[in-house]
Amino acid sequence: MRKLLFTIVLCFVCSVLFADGNDTEAVLLLHCDGADTSTTFTDESIGGDHGNATVVNDAQVDTAQKVFGTGSLYVDGTDYIYYATDTDWNLGPAGGSNDWVVDFRVRFDTSVTNGGLVSTYDGAGNGWYIMFYSNSIQLWSGSNLVFAWTPSADTWYHVAVVHSSTSTYCFVNGTAIGSTLGDIAMDNDSKALQIGRRDSVDGIYHLGWIDEIRISKGTDRGWTSNFTPPTEAYSAGGGVAVGQLINVITL
Repeated sequence: MRKLLFTIVLCFVCSVLFADGNDTEAVLLLHCDGADTSTTFTDESIGGDHGNATVVNDAQVDTAQKVFGTGSLYVDGTDYIYYATDTDWNLGPAGGSNDWVVDFRVRFDTSVTNGGLVSTYDGAGNGWYIMFYSNSIQLWSGSNLVFAWTPSADTWYHVAVVHSSTSTYCFVNGTAIGSTLGDIAMDNDSKALQIGRRDSVDGIYHLGWIDEIRISKGTDRGWTSNFTPPTEAYSAGGGVAVGQLINVITL
């Protein structure tokens, strides 16, 4: 009598899904995670990898407020963080050949006040800035693009400023605000990248929290019409297997 050998393999794979978006086109990505009051903010981008930001005054991780992970960047109206001058902050000239996205989560503390959000502006006409000012998101780089918006305090928002071909958009929580505006050059740049402040001359600091800050260069991320904002922190891929159980039964 011959014995027949059967092997049954039962394989159970457990996976966790992540939002992708950390790729070679991401030249800055700050998750702003860490222990409470930490002053370490590390660029996790694949395309940039700029290391740790320089922290000015009391800018710090706040674990009480966050969108993803363990914390967010808190600035109290006199603080900011910055990275040194780099060609990654030059997002390219006008003319339709340079797509880019600057997106982040923002929350205003107690009251909504004017403040710089992401900026390379030096206060003397060089660089660019994205700021909240007079009930609008304003993008300046030689000319000023204004997107009307009236946010509330103590509320998290996803803000995305998008340049695609010769059009510029601003989305809040995935919905376009204001009108689609025209082309803008973002190559007037030779300064450091500041987060939480507009410039060194007039200051104009943000009061509140900023989280999941990403600069994408060479892509519009497909965000040229209303979209659903990511529900996970950006990572290098859409799905990662994190656990596996294999049972082998031999008969």
